[in-house]
This record gives sequence, structure tokens and C-alpha cells, in this order.
Amino acid sequence: MLAQSTLQRQEFQLALADPHFFLLLGGLIPLHPDVQLKPSILVREVQGAPLHYDLNALFLLKSRLWVGGSYRSNVRAGKENLAPTLNRRNAVAAS
Repeated sequence: MLAQSTLQRQEFQLALADPHFFLLLGGLIPLHPDVQLKPSILVREVQGAPLHYDLNALFLLKSRLWVGGSYRSNVRAGKENLAPTLNRRNAVAAS
């Protein structure tokens, strides 16, 4: 009975998702017969959030081994409506 009365007092709201927009660019560039470069960039835009972008560079060595790195960032450009307490988080990765 306690659970039933608690459920009757709950307020329900409809959650609407903000649209997400993605732009992905990349390619495979032969540098040498044994080495190829695969650069790429991913840009993500979500309403109410900083612009996110990922920069990636992978090297393919002798068509067997991938070596590369990534950088991910947040950009506040043109987003004056963001909360001032929002942290700027950047990340670097290597593989």
C-alpha cells in the first residue's frame, strides 16, 4: 500500500531528445609503399553542449600494424548560453 500511494504522487514528464549532428571526414593517403596515413576528424554538435571534435591520425605499416593517436576537445565558441561551471575537458590518446 505504501508503494501504491507513492506512485500516485509521482509526477511524470515527457523527455524530448535534442538533435545530434555529426560530420565525419577522413581518407587513406599513401606516403610510401610500406606506409599509409589515415587522418580523420569527427565534429559533433548538440544543442546546449559545447562543440566536440576528434582529430585522429593512424599509420598503417606494411599493411599489418596500425599506430596512431587521437585528440578530443570541447569548444565554447558561439555558445554563450552554456553554464559557466561547465568544465573544459580535453583528452589525448595513443594506440
